[in-house]
Amino acid sequence: MTLRNLTFVGLLIIPLEKSDQWTEVSYKKIPGNRISYLKEGIKINIEKSASPLVFRLPKTVSVQAAHLTLEFQGDLPPANDRWSEDAPFRIGFVAPGQNTLSEFKRWMAPPWVKQLFDLAPKGQGIDKIYFLNLDTQPSHMGQSRAHPHSKLLQEKVVGIIENSKSTYNLNYRWDRPQPTAALWISPDGDDTKSSFSVLIKKIELDIQE
Repeated sequence: MTLRNLTFVGLLIIPLEKSDQWTEVSYKKIPGNRISYLKEGIKINIEKSASPLVFRLPKTVSVQAAHLTLEFQGDLPPANDRWSEDAPFRIGFVAPGQNTLSEFKRWMAPPWVKQLFDLAPKGQGIDKIYFLNLDTQPSHMGQSRAHPHSKLLQEKVVGIIENSKSTYNLNYRWDRPQPTAALWISPDGDDTKSSFSVLIKKIELDIQE
């Protein structure tokens, strides 16, 4: 696969039907999501579980906007006035930067952190993962935070899911292009003991040529 295969007039179409183009990441002591690669897209079944799904881009690109089509079913994480550790959907844009792991830190780090840093372009480190979140609590719309457990994770709520059987079109545009080396997708329900599914039918990125 090359970037040329996917780019058409500044549009990057992310392939969804082949498992060998995606990497499933696991957390220690947390059940993983169940992933199916279908003709319709990628179906993620969350059963009180959590595990990211990663797509590494052939090269770093500058993303101006993201367009996704998602279908939800089941009992989504409940609305909560506090920022929940679970989310119906997150898509993260892994930005290259200066943060690296020393040999000692790599030895101590959990596997998912090592896999994150392995996404950095050759000779570079990681800046952060910049997440676009969907939530079930309307008051969270537009809120941002640095994740309390890792300075590498920055989250912003960009949409609200109002019911568990719905199609959602996520369209988000950055004021400045977002440098991106990989995508990091992580819906989860382990903290709230939620069970639901999300079908990713489309991921398209407007890129700056």
